Amino acid sequence: KVSRQTKKALYSLGISTLDSYDRRYFMRIHPIAVKPLSNYILSVTFSNGEHRHFDVKPYLDIPFFAPLKNMEAFKQVFVNDFTVEWKNGRDIAPHELYDDSVPAPAAV
Repeated sequence: KVSRQTKKALYSLGISTLDSYDRRYFMRIHPIAVKPLSNYILSVTFSNGEHRHFDVKPYLDIPFFAPLKNMEAFKQVFVNDFTVEWKNGRDIAPHELYDDSVPAPAAV
C-alpha cells in the first residue's frame, strides 16, 4: 500500500495512484478532455498536457463499436474517470487512446 506522504507527493506532481493496485503500479497517462471531430476522429487532451488525435474508424467494423457509426452517437463522447466513454457504454482503454493516437496539428 502507498503511504499517505507518498500519495501527497505524487498528487502534487499530478500523478494518480490506485489503491486497488500494488505500489509498483502508477496510473498511466490518461485523457482529461475529449472533443469529437469530423470523420470519426477524437481530439484528446491527456494528463501530461499533450493534445492528440485518435482515429476511431478502424473500430467501427467491430460489432461492439458499430453503434458509433451514427454520428450523433459518436458525438456523445465524454471523459469518464481515466478513459473516454460514449453514452451507449462503449469505451476505449486509456493506453490505446494514447499509444494509437498522433500528435494534434499545431493551431494556426
